Amino acid sequence: MLMALGIIFGIALVAVGALIFVLGIATWLIDDARAYVRAGDPTSGAHH
Repeated sequence: MLMALGIIFGIALVAVGALIFVLGIATWLIDDARAYVRAGDPTSGAHH
């Protein structure tokens, strides 16, 4: 019984950790994309 509770609690903690990880990666990617759009195209002023 105690081991089953430990396994369930462990799975819940892993799920919470995975959710926080995914949210963190998504936030980072969105922030990075916004910074990239704000900076503009780096080759816009180049003349070949």
